[in-house]
Order: sequence, then structure tokens, then C-alpha cells
Amino acid sequence: MSFSKNGYEVVRNVIAKDLLYHLKTEFKMLRDSHFLKTGETNNFAFGDSQSPNSFSVYSAPFFESLAIILNDQISEITNLKLYPTYTYARIYYKDANLELHKDRPSCEYSTTLCIDSTDIWDFHVKDRHGEDKVIKLNPGDMCVYSGCELEHWREPYQGEMQMQCFLHYVNAKGPFADHKYDKRPMMGLSTKVPSEFQKQNIITYK
Repeated sequence: MSFSKNGYEVVRNVIAKDLLYHLKTEFKMLRDSHFLKTGETNNFAFGDSQSPNSFSVYSAPFFESLAIILNDQISEITNLKLYPTYTYARIYYKDANLELHKDRPSCEYSTTLCIDSTDIWDFHVKDRHGEDKVIKLNPGDMCVYSGCELEHWREPYQGEMQMQCFLHYVNAKGPFADHKYDKRPMMGLSTKVPSEFQKQNIITYK
């Protein structure tokens, strides 16, 4: 299966088991600290409008570093030089869903990566030929896709828990190149960055 032909590509076992365990543990600690600090008892208090039945987080440092680590591999798959923009991650719970949508400019090229799961949860994408494809990801697998071009979605989740992270990139020579680091001065920051610093993304990661 070719990314250039279909607009998406599945990569199996991209993350080793030890790193998966580390990422899963970090994510759970982040979730639990949010609830401890706020005193919230509603499991969905930190969901978002796109998928309310979840715990959602923007730019967790451990996922931001993963986006940097995988940048060269995603660039090779897309056959483009890419800049990382930002990451997003969710812990989905029963009845969570993801409405059919296309992504914003900072998500020109994206990957959804399964970190942990009690059940397989189908990821749907409409490829460049207009065909609906069903993708099944086990922990450690990822699907790279053209996020602004292809519609993608998930049907309501009937399992117990699914942990996914989303790594987003833009073409370094494309129309959205100015979305590098999601217009932040560096990876790992929240969205609340003073306007005078938003485009000063001069930090590089080797």
C-alpha cells in the first residue's frame, strides 16, 4: 500500500513494547494528576467537543518528543520534508466517537498511533479514490494519512478504553509551512503563547 497512491499508509509495530509501556504510564499519570489537582470526579471532565467521552490533552511533552523522534520516518513515508506542528492525545471510553471530518492546516500530514487498548477500534478513512477503508490498529501500530485532504472518523466505541496519540506535521515547502510547531516558538508549549512569540519557532531538534 502506497501513501502517494491512497493518501494513507499503515505502519505496524512502529513503537517497541517498552516505549509503549512508558508512554502509557506517562499518559495515565498526566490524567490522574489533572483529576487530583482539580478535584474533578466526572470521567469526561477533560473531554473535548469533538469527542466528549474522553480525556484529551494538547502537547503533552512525552508525545511532543515522540513527534520529533518520528519526524524523519513520517517524512520518508510521505516523500516530503516535514515540520512537526503539535500533538494531541485522548483516552477514549465507552460510547466515545469521532465525527467524520478533515483536519485544520497544522494537521496537513498526520498519524494516529495506538498506545494501549482493551479492544480494537476501527479507524475509517476515505482514500484518494473515494473508497471507505477500515483500519485496525493494535498497540504500537500507526496510520499516516493526509489529514487536510481525506475525511476520517470512528464509529461509537463499544470497548472499555482506547489510548491514542495524534502526531501532526506540515510540508516544510508547502502552503502551511508557517504552521511549524503550530505557530509556537517550540514544541511542548500550551496554546496560550503571547502573540509576539507565536512565530519565533527558531528552535530545532536534532
